[in-house]
Parts: sequence; C-alpha cells; structure tokens
Amino acid sequence: ECAWIENGKRCGQPLLDDTRKLGMHLGDSHGIQGNDKKPVTCFWEGCNRKLQRGALARHIRSRHLKTRWACNNCLKTYSRRDAMKKHTKGCQAAEA
Repeated sequence: ECAWIENGKRCGQPLLDDTRKLGMHLGDSHGIQGNDKKPVTCFWEGCNRKLQRGALARHIRSRHLKTRWACNNCLKTYSRRDAMKKHTKGCQAAEA
C-alpha cells in the first residue's frame, strides 16, 4: 500500500510488486516525472530523503516495501535485484 504523504494525507492505493508500475503510480498520482537525474524528495511516511528521480522506485521497494531478492544457490538475500544478480554470478554455493 502506498504510504506517500501529500497534503497531510496518506495515499493508501494498493501497490503491486513491480518497479515499472510503481514508477507509473508515482508519476500519475504524485507528479514524480522528468529526467532520471532530477533531484526529488521521498515523501513516504517518515522518510523525506533526497535522491535522484531515477532511484526513487528502487528506494521505495528496498527501504519502505522491504522487497528482498534471494540467491537461488545459497539463499542469501539482498534489498536490490542487481546486487543479488552480481552475487549469484560468483556464488561459491553454486559449485558445491
């Protein structure tokens, strides 16, 4: 559920576990659009972190929605899919 605070109110719209759809929701419902390098503030409940627009959906998924990615070889988990993929390429458990 979206916990973006706007005009003192929590959004509350259901969110799917999909970065593209989350990005669309942020643009359509909260006006987060423009260049990926554009500085924005995360107005998720209790946050207010400043970051680049292109990193906002990833930030929300990892920090606020607590999405985790697991290595299929050793089951170690990561908050970012790209970090899990990098780990998996060299995971020693795959060779065991």
